[in-house]
This record gives sequence, structure tokens and C-alpha cells, in this order.
Amino acid sequence: MPIPRTTSTARAGPSQFTLVFTDITLTTVEPPTWHDVDGTADDTFTLPEVDGVVWTRDGDVLAPGTHPGSGTVTLVATAAPGHELTGSTTHAFTFTDLEHVTPPAPTATDNPGTALDVVTVPAATGVTYMLDGTPLAAGDSAARRASPATAGR
Repeated sequence: MPIPRTTSTARAGPSQFTLVFTDITLTTVEPPTWHDVDGTADDTFTLPEVDGVVWTRDGDVLAPGTHPGSGTVTLVATAAPGHELTGSTTHAFTFTDLEHVTPPAPTATDNPGTALDVVTVPAATGVTYMLDGTPLAAGDSAARRASPATAGR
């Protein structure tokens, strides 16, 4: 099979190029910070102040600084006029309503021998006490067994 020939043409005389210079500033997006504390009343997010970055949430422009947060928050960074952004421009976070609790210790009564030993479960909001995988209600007393009672959420 023959190889096709290519031809090139040389242009005589000067060539012209046009370069367009802009004053666009390359700006790196700094991510927001999230503050998800116990419950929901004090949950917040903070938008950093970066020249050239405009933050929006659901299409509404937000000023840099701290804002209340709840549910799922999606923030979008867009470039202000004269800027081009680098880095991630969409940031999302889901706030929770979880609360940390410190479970009170069950009380133990050590009677003579082991057959009459008991452990009494305290009432504690947000805590489920378990014995061998079975939930125990507040006030329940369990005879001493090989497995200790554990607390969980």
C-alpha cells in the first residue's frame, strides 16, 4: 500500500500573532469550617474571607463569617469579577442532632456469697444498658453474671 504524500506550504513575509493579556487573578478557595456540637441549637459553619470568592447557599449570597447550620448545608464558591477560582468550589456537610452523654454507673450490691449480688440500672436519657446483648430497663436488677453490663447509644 503506498504511503500518502503530505505537502506543506511556506508563507513568505512576516506572521502576526495577537496576545490578549487580562488582569484575572487566580484565587484559591479556602473551604468552610463546620461546628457540629451536641444538639442543634449551636451548630454553625464559617465562611473564610477570601478576596475574589463569593459564597452562595441555595442561590443566596452569604457574607464571610459564621452562620447557623442545620440539616444538610451545601455551599458554592463562585468567582468575583476579575478572578478565576482553583480548588473545590462546592462544599457540603450534614449537621446531626446527636448529643454526647456520660452514662452513670450502675450500682452494685455485694451481698454475702454471689447468689444474692445485684446490679441496679440507673435511669439515663440517651443511654441503653445491655446485659449479654439484652437491653435492661432503668431500675432493673440483674444477678451477678460473667458478662458485665455495658452502656451504648
